[in-house]
Amino acid sequence: MYSEVLRFENSYDTFPYNYLLEWEWPEHIELLLRRLIWSRLVELTEATDGEPDASAPSDHLAAKVCWLIACCPQTHPAVLDVLASINCSAFAERIAENPKTAPSTLSRLAGHPLPEVRCAVAENKNTPAEVINILVKDEHPDVRYSMAENHNLAEDVLQTLSEDENCYVSSRARRTLNRLAPPALVRMQLQRTQRATDTLRKVGRG
Repeated sequence: MYSEVLRFENSYDTFPYNYLLEWEWPEHIELLLRRLIWSRLVELTEATDGEPDASAPSDHLAAKVCWLIACCPQTHPAVLDVLASINCSAFAERIAENPKTAPSTLSRLAGHPLPEVRCAVAENKNTPAEVINILVKDEHPDVRYSMAENHNLAEDVLQTLSEDENCYVSSRARRTLNRLAPPALVRMQLQRTQRATDTLRKVGRG
């Protein structure tokens, strides 16, 4: 994970860490970020070829800073979108979980190769409905099962999952639907059951 952060910066030169100073951060992130910038400057100064060593201490610090930013619920959607471009699955999952992540970023992460990331995308309230409709047919059963136990999904999505070919997914979706049944409907079903029971008793008594 550490080397991926630094390799991204060196290869594409589109993620200078001083870019992050343009945003406001909680104190613990602000402190680490400034320490990171200073560490990078020192390493660049000491490097003989003008490039820092791939195993430099700032590499580890950079990964920690990016991780905290990806997890922070105050992170701006634009920053999360840039971080999502880093080829790091751990970052991707945290970004997919972040409540500030933009719908466009989530749409891109919905195609991530790891099912854990796609699960996180499906659970994010910012994920567009059209993306949810794609994920409901995801090839990995863990993604569909995760959706089946999500009480925040639309009823029609859960209905689709209740007919899933995987018995665990369909069963989980049906249980979720049952828990979401409106109280009035539950009472109506109980009344119907009670009437049926009373009718059977009358028939039994002759």
